[in-house]
Amino acid sequence: MRIGVDGRALVGEGASGLRQPRGVTRYVSSLLAAMIEGRPQHEWRLLLREDAGEIEFLGADVRRRRGSQRGASVAAAVLGRPRLDRVLGGDLDVVWLPSPAPVAVSRSTPYVLTVHDLSTEMRPADFGAYERVWAALARPRRLAARAAHVLVDAADVGEQIHAHWGLPRERVTLVQPGVWHPPPAAPAALAALRARHRLPARFLLYVGALERRKGLDVLLEAFTNARSRGMQAGLVLAGDGELAGRLDAPGVVLTGRLPDVDLAALYGAARATVLPSLLEGFGFTPLESLAAGTPAITSDLPSIRETLGEAGLFVAAGDVAAMAEALLAVDRDDALCARLVSQGAAAVGNLSWERAAEQAMAVLERAAAQGPR
Repeated sequence: MRIGVDGRALVGEGASGLRQPRGVTRYVSSLLAAMIEGRPQHEWRLLLREDAGEIEFLGADVRRRRGSQRGASVAAAVLGRPRLDRVLGGDLDVVWLPSPAPVAVSRSTPYVLTVHDLSTEMRPADFGAYERVWAALARPRRLAARAAHVLVDAADVGEQIHAHWGLPRERVTLVQPGVWHPPPAAPAALAALRARHRLPARFLLYVGALERRKGLDVLLEAFTNARSRGMQAGLVLAGDGELAGRLDAPGVVLTGRLPDVDLAALYGAARATVLPSLLEGFGFTPLESLAAGTPAITSDLPSIRETLGEAGLFVAAGDVAAMAEALLAVDRDDALCARLVSQGAAAVGNLSWERAAEQAMAVLERAAAQGPR
């Protein structure tokens, strides 16, 4: 079977691998690697951006989109050219689109689309002008309607797609992603990281995009409240985004985006991680935190409850007072932290990229057998 993959979300950083992956990047790179390893008999053709850097997937025929990325995306959305399957050599049995993006696919080629969330429709004000234009060009609802099948990371997202887009439930399949297990950091590497970023001795950690939908204003206000009540921990924000210039406050350290080796060290050294999002399609960081043996505070969202169960310290999204109490609790209560990590072992153990790959491959093979819609 010949499978085409839109890998334009992947951006490498030389020999160090992927730059700090946002959720979609982690999803694409991990799931694709597991699928290729599990089905090496298939022919895999992967489209990357010209500036993607050094990224290698053993067994994949990697091709790079040359020229203006934005121009090609606009042309695909408006003119229906260039077609992804043709760029990848044509004669494909199926295409996998790992997230909605401005793209054109020939009518004769079936494709499977992954939809991670409906954030651009449900919270459009949380995005800047560029992101809103990109989402409009991607036309995710239309992409889903034309898809042979749609994959979702959480059952809650599948229900939203059914309710808001009218897509029949039988055309949507839940495939829960796996979890990255951050490796323990060597003491010398951690010491160097602490010195490089002037990290506080004790800190809470946020990993992700610095964007409005992530609830960072809530986190900052709650952190300031907790510090005024005696909390000793500082706050480290690992990521970048439009809010970076507005998050400076006493006790707060912004590191920018980091390679995985540094992220792993932060996960292991943090007192707890915090995910204050107002909307999430899955929520990788609480699971990665628990995999590193660090408890997680997170917004109480259905998509996160699906995987964490009782392993997270849940706070109503947008509730500053409740978030401040949660920050104080993990700062002071060793027994609470130990209990959360212990309960998290089961949540993390239930998820694997190998199992996700088997489930996703079954959908791709079925779509190829059925042909275009």
